[in-house]
Amino acid sequence: MLLRVILTLAIAAITPTTANCQQIPPSRKQQGPSSEAGAASTSPKLPGEGSLDFEPSLKLSVDEYPRLDGSTSAHPLGVLVACRLTRTKCQWFANSRSSTGPTRRLWPVTRLQEPEGGSKPGRMPLRSNLGKVLHKELSDRTRHTGTHGSWTNLINGKADLILVCRKPSPDEWAHARENNVEFDIRPVALDAFVFLVNAENNVENLSVQQIREIYSGRITDWSQVGGDPPGPDDIHPYQRNSNSGSQVTMARLVMRGLDMVEAASMVQTGMGGPYSVLDHEERGMGYTFYYYHRYMQPNPKVKIISVGGVKPGATTITSRLYPYTTEVYVVSRKGLKANSPAAKVRDWLLSQEGQKIVAESGYVPIGKGATASGLGVPVGAGLLFCVRETRLDAEGRLYFGHKNEQCADAEFAEHLKKVAPYEDEFILYADRAVPFERLAQVVNMLRKAGIPNFKLKVTEADR
Repeated sequence: MLLRVILTLAIAAITPTTANCQQIPPSRKQQGPSSEAGAASTSPKLPGEGSLDFEPSLKLSVDEYPRLDGSTSAHPLGVLVACRLTRTKCQWFANSRSSTGPTRRLWPVTRLQEPEGGSKPGRMPLRSNLGKVLHKELSDRTRHTGTHGSWTNLINGKADLILVCRKPSPDEWAHARENNVEFDIRPVALDAFVFLVNAENNVENLSVQQIREIYSGRITDWSQVGGDPPGPDDIHPYQRNSNSGSQVTMARLVMRGLDMVEAASMVQTGMGGPYSVLDHEERGMGYTFYYYHRYMQPNPKVKIISVGGVKPGATTITSRLYPYTTEVYVVSRKGLKANSPAAKVRDWLLSQEGQKIVAESGYVPIGKGATASGLGVPVGAGLLFCVRETRLDAEGRLYFGHKNEQCADAEFAEHLKKVAPYEDEFILYADRAVPFERLAQVVNMLRKAGIPNFKLKVTEADR
């Protein structure tokens, strides 16, 4: 109810169904073009294939290019940016000829390598031949050691910039504080956190609540969510290793303080881990990032499912209609000199030219003046999903969660203890008529819980 006063016309034009962050029934299912829905089984044109229609205003030599690290899924973006700014060629290489779709990456090269069998659509050279043409100096400056590794390297002074799929984990925040390091974190692109199943699984859609209940062990059988896989119906909910980009995002964005099932045998290391089991495990389920699934790990035996009736794709990510739309960040240490190469690359990435390269990479540009679904908050201003909001009505009653449930103070305080380690920011919507003493009481609860940042938005309820 309180949200109505802050809805924007832009979002209303995109979709009226997300105004209160409600799930969209299957009958009103929305998704992007069909090419997005079947992204893994088709062979989309790979990013960076072709020439630019403009000359970037920023030009750096390889020797002065900053040391760039980042998430595995952001590696193609990091390489493409470096190649465009240093005027270096780049090319995709496949790890193998795997029939299930090889892992592939973009690399800086001194010359283009001819794929074995000729330059036919969908073919690319093999990683085993990369050494013949690899631009080693630029490759060394664009190493992506993974999300946790890149945060650690930035803190330890071994990287100047990082491109990452999430903000720091609690462990990384602690490491930064120990080393007196502060971050400059800026959204640069949009991605999505997606859920995977075997292609033979007949489940096409799960609600937010069903996903949470599967990974907390409350739903254990595919038949409970309309599934009918061959053989036994028990669900195998695969996870990722601790502190990985995917695992921290799962805990922070999806589980929201709810404990996940403990099963060491279900933990997969590396972004390719879930695919190594799901391409033959018909009862399995996993998660990853949309960009990685679409461009880096094409596997027709593994499919993405919808969440709340919405399929992830360029359209639903741009509008943030997909419930688990995420941001990719460019991060440096605070205090970066404005004329340093790292600062120049960071600022250029956020410019109109830089955003064109973001689009060329296959990511969705962050955009300017865009608003996110259901809230009149500019993109990049720390927007959080409805599940992260708290509302305080005119009588001082608290409501929180995607179901907008009323809760007692004690229950709210307990909830805050669980989510505090995963919160980067917290939005409190307070009715203008709420007594100041009550507002101060709730704000103090947020502070005591250790929420590092929270925003207060004063609104008026519809009378």
